[in-house]
Amino acid sequence: MRLRDSIGLTLSPFILRVVLAITFIWAGAGMLLPTHQFTPEQGAALANMGAIEAPAVAPLSPAPSGDLGATTDAAPKYLPGQFPEGVQARPVLRLAILLDQAARPPFNDDGVEPKPIWPLELAKGRWPVYLAYAVAVTELVGGMALLLGLFTRLSALGLVGVMLGAIWLTEIGPAVQSGHALFGILPAHGAFDHDASGKPVWMPLLWQLSLLGAAGAVFFLGAGGLSLDRIIFGGPRPRAVETSEKHD
Repeated sequence: MRLRDSIGLTLSPFILRVVLAITFIWAGAGMLLPTHQFTPEQGAALANMGAIEAPAVAPLSPAPSGDLGATTDAAPKYLPGQFPEGVQARPVLRLAILLDQAARPPFNDDGVEPKPIWPLELAKGRWPVYLAYAVAVTELVGGMALLLGLFTRLSALGLVGVMLGAIWLTEIGPAVQSGHALFGILPAHGAFDHDASGKPVWMPLLWQLSLLGAAGAVFFLGAGGLSLDRIIFGGPRPRAVETSEKHD
């Protein structure tokens, strides 16, 4: 094998691993370490999931249906009136609320309840909380493992799953749910539209696709030479290329 080919096969997985590691360690730590201010409605949803400790005082007024994270099909046990100042909790619980609302979408402005984009069985009880923490741990631990090049393919496969879920829950699923998706799956944006802050509306989806592609590439390429996997488990043995010279 030529030297430049050997260097390329060694550096390519390493560069991809480092980029993915920086991104997912930051994302996972950002979900688990700081605190986030949740609204009273979100506080009620989290209490109904068992994610936070709820106050003992009963609410004085009913709450709107469809966004309170009820653990069953019955009326929710906790209501926003019990959380007048909201609650502070780990940002990872925002994903738990997203999963709950994906399974029980709130009514839209026309009073129509959209079709769910997440299985209801995976939104009952504490399932959204368990899944949210599983995603955060996968991002954090998977990012660290990629940085070290340890159990690289398994870590990359876990991150592929995380990104597929993220794309479905934040982009493709809502587009399909709206009934106005481009080509049946894509958000109905113009090619060069911008949001209110001036950012291209396609940027989140393209960023997610980039991370998905990079994680998939690491899964197929492996850790490369600069990794603990190569030290611990070894690597493929180079094959000698036989050449024959023809003489007149």
